[in-house]
Amino acid sequence: MRVRLGVWTRSRALTLLSLAVLGGATLRPHPLVDRAFAFLSSGTRVLGEIALPLDLSRTREAHAAQESLLAKGSQAREWSDTALAREQEWVLPRRADLVAGRRFVHAEVVRSGSGDLDTIDVRLATTAGVRAGQPVVVGEHFVGRVRALDPAREGAATVELVTGRDFRVGAEATPESRARGEVPCRLVAGGLSSRAREEGRDEVALAVRTPSRRRVTSGVVRVHEPLLADDDAGNATRLLAEGFLLGELASDDPDAPQPEVRIVPGLDYESGLHQVLVVTPPAGGAAVVPLTLDTFEGRRWTAVRCLGPAQADVGREGVTLAVGALSGAREGQAVSYGAHFVGRLERVEALSSVARTLGDPGLSLHVLARLDGEDEPRAIGQLVSLGRDPVTREVRMRWVARVALDPLGTHGPRRAELYTGSGQLGVPRGLWIGEAELPGARGEHELRVRQAAEVRELRTLWLWTPEATRAPEADA
Repeated sequence: MRVRLGVWTRSRALTLLSLAVLGGATLRPHPLVDRAFAFLSSGTRVLGEIALPLDLSRTREAHAAQESLLAKGSQAREWSDTALAREQEWVLPRRADLVAGRRFVHAEVVRSGSGDLDTIDVRLATTAGVRAGQPVVVGEHFVGRVRALDPAREGAATVELVTGRDFRVGAEATPESRARGEVPCRLVAGGLSSRAREEGRDEVALAVRTPSRRRVTSGVVRVHEPLLADDDAGNATRLLAEGFLLGELASDDPDAPQPEVRIVPGLDYESGLHQVLVVTPPAGGAAVVPLTLDTFEGRRWTAVRCLGPAQADVGREGVTLAVGALSGAREGQAVSYGAHFVGRLERVEALSSVARTLGDPGLSLHVLARLDGEDEPRAIGQLVSLGRDPVTREVRMRWVARVALDPLGTHGPRRAELYTGSGQLGVPRGLWIGEAELPGARGEHELRVRQAAEVRELRTLWLWTPEATRAPEADA
C-alpha cells in the first residue's frame, strides 16, 4: 500500500506540475514552446486531414457557400482583369508636353507603406533602358527616382521616394496670383514637412527648402531643375522629370511675417502607390512598355484543404489549412477562393498553417475601389479590419482617406466594389474583397464591407505563390 500510495502521490505531483507548466505557457507564450507543441501535434494534424472526408456535418453549408462565391466569381475576375489593365492606362500622363521625348516602363509596386516612406520595391516590365537616377511618376505626379536594380532578381528594383528623408529635387511654384504679374518661386522639395510631424497630423506633406520668395504661400509646384554645364548624363535625367507635379503649396499662417509652407501631394504615399512608371529616354521600340498581369494564372495558385476554424478567442477569425512550411508556405501569402480574397497566412508550421481572414481585427489591405458609374479603379489606400459584426455579419473596417473622392462635397457616400491592390508582399492585385459605401470626404471613416459568403464554410481554398525570380517581358 505504501508503494502504491507513493506512486499515486508522485503521479499526482507530476500531473499538477504539468498543468502548471501548460497554464504558464498559455499566459506567457514562447515561440520555442509553441513550435514544440506544434511538432508534437503534427500526427493529429495528419489524422485530421485523413478523416476530413468523413466529416459530413458541414457539407450542405460548404456547397451553399461555394455556389454563392462561384456565381459572383466569374464577374469579379472579369472586372479584375479589366481594372488592372485600366490601372496601367490611368498611370500614364495625359499632358502632351509630359509625354513628348519620353519612354514609360510600367512597374508594379510589390512593397510599400507600413511606415516606410523612404523607398518602395517594384517589379519592372523590362529592365532594358532602365538606369539608376531615372524619374518615377504616377500620371502627372513625380514620386521619386530609381535607386538601384537588383542583380539577383530579374526585373526587381528599388525606388527612392520624394518623401524620403534625404531626397531633394528642384522645383518651381506658380502662384495663384500669377495673372497679376507675380513671378514663380524657385525652391527645393523633398522629405516630410517637420511642421506636420510636430503637430501630429495624419497627413503626408513635403518639406519646402530655400524658397526664393518667402511670401508665396499657395500655388502649384512642379519639378524644375536648371541645366548644369559638363554634365550631359545628369542633364538628360533631370530633363525627363521636368514639369511633373509635386503638389500644391499650403500654409496655416499665410499672413505671418515668415509663413511656414508645405507641399500637399495629390497621392497617398502611405498605401496608395500600386502602379508606377519609370521615365527613360526614348528608344527605338514602343513608347510605353506594359506589364504582364498574372494574378489569375493557374500556375500561381495551389489548392489547399481547409481544416476548420483556427481562432478560439472571442472576436478573432481565422482558418487552419493543410499546408505548411514543408510544402513551401510562407507567412503573408494570400488565400483565396476563385477571385475572392479570403485572408493571409499568419502562422506557418511544418504541416499546417493559420490564415487570418477578413473579419480578424488588425488585418490590413491595400485596396482598389470601383465606384458605381466609373470604370477606372481608384487607389483608396489601406483598410484595417475592426472585426465582424455579430448581427449583420458585415466586416467593420477603418479607412483613413488621405485623398478625397469627392473634393467638392456634392455627393453622398457612393457604393463601391473593393479589390486588393498592390504593395503588399504575397497579396496579388485584383482579388474581390466585398462591397461598401465610401464617403467622399478626407479623414477617418468606418466602413461596412459586405461579402458574398463567409469562408468559414468552405472546404477547399487556394494559396497564392509569388515568383521572386520571374523574368520580365521582353522589351517591345
